[in-house]
Amino acid sequence: MHARFFRSLLVPGSLCLYILSFAAGCANDVSGNYQMFEWAPVTGRVTLDGTPLPNAMVTFSEAGYSSSWGITDSDGRYELTFDQKQNGAAIGKKSVVIRTVFSPPEISGYTPPPVVEGAPEPVEKLLPIYHNKTTLTANVVAGPNEINFELYSTPQGQY
Repeated sequence: MHARFFRSLLVPGSLCLYILSFAAGCANDVSGNYQMFEWAPVTGRVTLDGTPLPNAMVTFSEAGYSSSWGITDSDGRYELTFDQKQNGAAIGKKSVVIRTVFSPPEISGYTPPPVVEGAPEPVEKLLPIYHNKTTLTANVVAGPNEINFELYSTPQGQY
């Protein structure tokens, strides 16, 4: 009798756990729900061996949440945006990825460089410690943030 009672609770209980875990997973999607976070403007400059790094994608992210990103201009300067409605980045400690080979999100105001037919595939200029195995971090605080990155083309960080 007790076994039948507990089995009758197993399916509805499992369903409730599934729904709760699904709802918790959805909490990580912040698109359109900007009130979940406090936002701050973030700008900065990226250099490689002391010279500005143009056309690099800078991404700030927090485990489990969407990212803010920006693309450097000819002077290595970037400005982060979350999406077309929200600029900046959420306040807090972020993991930072910088790469020179990327597929940019589709946004208004950014035109990717033209693809040249027959050209070799682009090769990432930066060391993996700046992208795939990033060691870069940043702390976004309330108010305007200027966060610069001095990158090096050699592991020792020497020119």
